[in-house]
Amino acid sequence: MSLKELSLQYEYRSDGANLVRDFYTPCLRNATRYWRAVGYFTSGGLALNASGLATFIRHYYQ
Repeated sequence: MSLKELSLQYEYRSDGANLVRDFYTPCLRNATRYWRAVGYFTSGGLALNASGLATFIRHYYQ
């Protein structure tokens, strides 16, 4: 499935959505690249996205 085929909202807010479950995990599971402009990220953030990140890594090495 491509990212275009995902049912994504126009906007996500942490007070109304589970950002990991609703956005990051589905996107990482279907992505072939991940470019993000941030100064840092935490290991906790990676741990929350472990299942989506694992699928992303498998796609990268196929």
